[in-house]
Amino acid sequence: SVEEIHEWQEFFNWELMESSGAKNGRPSFFPISFDFAEPSAPVVTADVSISMRQQYVCVDRFKLRLSCVQRDDALDTAFHYDSHSFRAEDIQRLAGQFHTLLASAIGRPAGAISELDILSDEERRHVLVEFNQTQADFPADRCIHHLIEEQAAWTPNHVAVMFEGQPLTYAELNAQADQLARHLRSLGVGPEVFVGICVERSLEMIVGILGILKAGGAYVPLDPSYPKERLGFMLEDTQAPVLLTQQRLVESLPEHRAQVICLDQWEIQNPKSKIQNLASKVMADNLAYVIYTSGSTGRPKGVLVTHQSLVHSTSARATYYRQPVTRFLLLSSFAFDSSVAGIFWTLCQGGALVLPQSGLERDPHKLTAFIAEHQISHLLSLPSLYGLLLAQPHWEQLASLQTVIVAGEACPEKLTESHHQTLPGTDLFNEYGPTEGTVWSSVYHISSPIEGSPVPIGRPIANTQIYLLDDHLRPVPIGVPGELHVGGVGVARGYLNRPELTAEKFIPNPFVQRRGAEEPGSKGADGRVGEWE
Repeated sequence: SVEEIHEWQEFFNWELMESSGAKNGRPSFFPISFDFAEPSAPVVTADVSISMRQQYVCVDRFKLRLSCVQRDDALDTAFHYDSHSFRAEDIQRLAGQFHTLLASAIGRPAGAISELDILSDEERRHVLVEFNQTQADFPADRCIHHLIEEQAAWTPNHVAVMFEGQPLTYAELNAQADQLARHLRSLGVGPEVFVGICVERSLEMIVGILGILKAGGAYVPLDPSYPKERLGFMLEDTQAPVLLTQQRLVESLPEHRAQVICLDQWEIQNPKSKIQNLASKVMADNLAYVIYTSGSTGRPKGVLVTHQSLVHSTSARATYYRQPVTRFLLLSSFAFDSSVAGIFWTLCQGGALVLPQSGLERDPHKLTAFIAEHQISHLLSLPSLYGLLLAQPHWEQLASLQTVIVAGEACPEKLTESHHQTLPGTDLFNEYGPTEGTVWSSVYHISSPIEGSPVPIGRPIANTQIYLLDDHLRPVPIGVPGELHVGGVGVARGYLNRPELTAEKFIPNPFVQRRGAEEPGSKGADGRVGEWE
């Protein structure tokens, strides 16, 4: 409160600062100082008048000091700073923000502090517009399976998926998925219809996903290792009329009312024959999948992602990453949205999706050998797991890697150093994005080791906006922490059967207007804190 500030305004203890500095071995600097003074009255002797024009003291140990002197109807201000802690451009920007704040306070003396402006028009345009100039063309009217069908037509004999030494070509994958789609269609699967898929890693997993999409439905990935209660909740929440699984998993499934199809018992007729792709009424704004996240309350939240968002996310990868996918190693469970990146990026670029045996990701030694055996070119991994791979004695087995992406955790500085020492010829990227943003929202190319500062999450990807806002949804200045918000084509439709939570987290974008109206559903609050660099 103002009363508390007034009570403690004169408190300062250099002895306390000295003891604090002694503990960390650094010189004692108090972070911030503010002083205000009125000029002393002139001293007049005979016909000589003496007054102090300027007073400057540079012995105080403050990292940043703002000195204000009242002169008639003007206020002289000066910033003094420790050049080891701040750059000249930082202080110039701070001085401009202070000037804007004073002008706003003078213009609105009765306004609340939260309503005062601190960003100049130029800086506001910089953080809202210039940082977010990411417009790019992509096939916005296409569905994701259309892109895979086109790839199958271009490279029918190329390997699309590989598991335990068994390959599946693009022609075989497309034919099998199409036959499955026709059967699903006969069971009533179409646009906005959920189809559960509970399978272990296998060729059937990819056939099942593509078959659901071809039928026009939205796939619901159910990891068989999940507790039965969680699987039961997902099936009940989605009311999926059909469930794809494997014969060995049927007995372990929770109670449900879905019709079961065992993919490992499914009879495929002429799997290598050329067939006409199944026509579908599904549109780009229809759902492609729903993936559940745990949520802070422990109750899973089903995130609804459309074909347009998925096509956008996949197209942005093909545009950003300069190395095309030849062999992608899918490490994550298909119930995690990071699997979406690997599956569709690979299949839309004509690469081979390599599925490891379940549990291989828990053995870094065997995983390193697997990467060498299969000549993996692209890898998306948790930073912690990638650090373990780099620490293996036979790290040279990682030489086939061309692109490594770390995501899902904060990337430690030490990892950037280890990577560039071990694999200097491999590109390393740090991706960030919530499930609600369709896998990724920003990316940073770690082109050299990073020391003394957090690893950045980079800039927004194509057709994506990132805003750092305060509690009143106003943009914060550069260098000031704010809550991260994500906007753009990749923002999901919302949460399944959670209208209140959807209304709270998915809000209209106040900074983007289209045809004179706010763009609906274009921004979601991510809840994380960050700052612009």
